[in-house]
Amino acid sequence: SRLGLERTLGLYRDGDEIVVSSFIQRYYDVADPTVFSTADVSAIDEDMLKSAKESQAMLDELLKPINHKCLVETCDDVREAILTMAEKEKVDMIVVGSRGLSALSRFVLGSTSQYLVNHADVPVLVVPPGTTQHAPQNSDKKA
Repeated sequence: SRLGLERTLGLYRDGDEIVVSSFIQRYYDVADPTVFSTADVSAIDEDMLKSAKESQAMLDELLKPINHKCLVETCDDVREAILTMAEKEKVDMIVVGSRGLSALSRFVLGSTSQYLVNHADVPVLVVPPGTTQHAPQNSDKKA
């Protein structure tokens, strides 16, 4: 996600708004009371949200000089949450990191970035792991 943010900042122009979102996917079955009680589920959600909001507060401070908004929420499916957020916020592009899963892992686990590329109504920029080259900075200079 750090690499995705760096790439996004490289594309940023005055007047743009960056929407940074953190979605915390529930990996437990909230419908099965034998696994977690309602109180357990609430406590888990609260802890995850608290941690994500602390991270977002630091990010909010870092991005203070530019037009941005930070969103944090829990969800059942990160892929659909990203698409819903993109539509609601009327974004022009989705920038997402890739974990670099093998073909077998992508087949078994699915790939969020691949799903977004195939289902988003806006362009999706996938930043692979280990990307060190930054996007070119926008400049008023002519070559």
